[in-house]
Amino acid sequence: MNREPVKIALVGYGGMGKTHIDNIHTMGNARVTDICTLDADAQPAIEELGARYYADYAQMLRESHADAVIVCTPTHLHADQVRQALLAGKHCICEKPLCLSAREATGLFNLAQSQGVHLYVAHVMLFWEEYMALTELVRSGRYGRVLDIALHRFSERPAWSSTSWLFEREKSGLIPFDLHIHDLYFLISLFGKPDIACVQHGGNVGVGYDEYLRVSYAYPGITAGAEASWYNAPLPFTMGFRVYFERAVVCFDGDNLVAYEQGGGERRLVWHEKKDALETSINVSPTSAYLHEMEHFVDCIAHGVPSDVVHPQQVIWTIEALEELTALLDAPGG
Repeated sequence: MNREPVKIALVGYGGMGKTHIDNIHTMGNARVTDICTLDADAQPAIEELGARYYADYAQMLRESHADAVIVCTPTHLHADQVRQALLAGKHCICEKPLCLSAREATGLFNLAQSQGVHLYVAHVMLFWEEYMALTELVRSGRYGRVLDIALHRFSERPAWSSTSWLFEREKSGLIPFDLHIHDLYFLISLFGKPDIACVQHGGNVGVGYDEYLRVSYAYPGITAGAEASWYNAPLPFTMGFRVYFERAVVCFDGDNLVAYEQGGGERRLVWHEKKDALETSINVSPTSAYLHEMEHFVDCIAHGVPSDVVHPQQVIWTIEALEELTALLDAPGG
């Protein structure tokens, strides 16, 4: 049976919003019907997309017939905008982080349940081919159990931000909530909520925030760590991991996923059939991960079901761990 395309309203017409719009445009089962942004100059481009332009979010929620709202605004606006969408009876897809408080996140999930709608959080690493492949390796036990896992995510200072909100702790949560969150959520999706074993952080004096962060997490029988940076240097964005299993080391350098198997040499892993990678409007190379993500959430919306990939409890655990990490960074001598 043919279904009507899922109608989507979007708030936030920056890099991430445009990336989602571009991906949805390639999908046959969804369309963007309304876009809200304070940038009045964007109205012609929005109308050219076949969407209705709004400068007022509350007005969009009142007038839109969309099934769902995507929230792609600065982090400190997420909680209130998600709450408004849920109260309007709309499903909601929110960019990570959902918010900066685990208590507030719990309240939003509870509100979605009471409204009879679903709240989805866009933790895109669970849709990235190489990270999906690693998840399969861990869960299948193909190389035995994990002994050691190290993840990294390096970037230059995000000077592309149109305003300074990213560099204000109370608005963005800085590196922990903006960048490190990707690898922490991924660890939690694999192994559950960890204890924080050790934290190293620092950077140039007078910057006002940490420029690099290195965190060791404690899991039974596993050493785990993740690094993140906003370097004051033009380092291209890079991410990757190295995982030591009982019978192999699996490495992702941002381009290649390779397993070095005991007694078997080097094996390049091609795990999932890749669709044509799409350009992004952010500082990330072309990828189909955002398309995988949006296809999944749209399918969930079409069937009125929760996500079986991004789980509310894991979202809450991630924010709880980030709150603990932030408290350690803020502590005297931390």
